[in-house]
Amino acid sequence: MTAAAIQTTFQSESCKAFLSHWDSLPKEGLMPLSRTFLDCPPVALMPYAMLEEVLPQGLKVRFMGTAMVERWQRDITGRYLGEGLPKDKFDVLCHNGTAVATHPCGMRQLGEIHSSTGRTVHFEAVLLPLGVEAGRPPRLIAYSHMLDTLGRKEHNDTFFRTGDRVWLDIGAGTPAGPPLA
Repeated sequence: MTAAAIQTTFQSESCKAFLSHWDSLPKEGLMPLSRTFLDCPPVALMPYAMLEEVLPQGLKVRFMGTAMVERWQRDITGRYLGEGLPKDKFDVLCHNGTAVATHPCGMRQLGEIHSSTGRTVHFEAVLLPLGVEAGRPPRLIAYSHMLDTLGRKEHNDTFFRTGDRVWLDIGAGTPAGPPLA
């Protein structure tokens, strides 16, 4: 399935654009190689992106865009996504990320976070697989768009709740059950 066929599931134009860019790149099988993506990134969108490796211990962040660092008020490059979360929530992140990388498929997520002012703000994210050379761990590229505007001195504080997560068929179908919530 092409980006054009699944774009209608997105609320934000930037998530659509990120998927379209990913889909426009040359592919090895169903997905672009990590090096292809990094050689030709969607420059305007990369500040809101994170590159992760799928390891047995979790999703290790290898790149965190500058806007994400600013929004989170910390850089977690080199750390595991979700470190510090309760084990059940950490396991959900790992399960869904592993499914995206190994099925392969994409995932769209709507969610809520609490900001530093205590306000609930909404986001949309897309998670897509990247091919890798033999012997390398699977990789993912994630893009996040705030559906609500954060104030000048406001930033992400705590993850609150996942709204809707759906698999995106990139040509290999989707996993049997829905993404874990």
